[in-house]
Amino acid sequence: MGARGYYAFAARALSAAGFVVVVADYRLVPRVEYPRFLDDCALALEWTIGNIGTYGGDQQRIAVLGHSAGAYNAIMTILRSRVSGDNIRAMAGLSGPYDFYPFDGPISLRVFGAVGEPKATQPINLVREGLPPAFLAHGDLDDLVMPRNTVALAERLRIAGNVVVEKHYAGVTHPGTLLQLGAWGRRGAVYDDLVAFLTAHV
Repeated sequence: MGARGYYAFAARALSAAGFVVVVADYRLVPRVEYPRFLDDCALALEWTIGNIGTYGGDQQRIAVLGHSAGAYNAIMTILRSRVSGDNIRAMAGLSGPYDFYPFDGPISLRVFGAVGEPKATQPINLVREGLPPAFLAHGDLDDLVMPRNTVALAERLRIAGNVVVEKHYAGVTHPGTLLQLGAWGRRGAVYDDLVAFLTAHV
């Protein structure tokens, strides 16, 4: 469920920090099955590279980011990317699922249970050297997507020689990492850390 309009507050907060922001929709299950929603994200990234100059952005200084399922999509879009690595300067995931095989929950079973190569759906299994710097954040009170997902991906990225900023936030729940980007005008440590990371790399 969800639509890009839900996240306008995050776009406004990042725009206020000086970034040109694109928020993309993608088709949802059960309208489509894996990996069609990732294909949609790849098309959105390609559109951004081709068109962002019209809006004052720089096609060679792009970052991708997302929260929860969006974090999975953002990271997987880079791991499966067909676009030039010269364009993508950074990637960021907030409270994302990156290491959840074998599938044991109703959501993961519904989305990924029929996939022929289930291990290929896991970001930790697609890590390679030469990826853009990553910002990975999780709240320690997240009981929907366990913080071990961020720990596992950060470790795998480091082993492959990639730059990683890994942050864990005390007292923050699953939606909390997103809400700290500026919901109701309130910005927290996640916003500060993310903006600092993006400023350094983008």
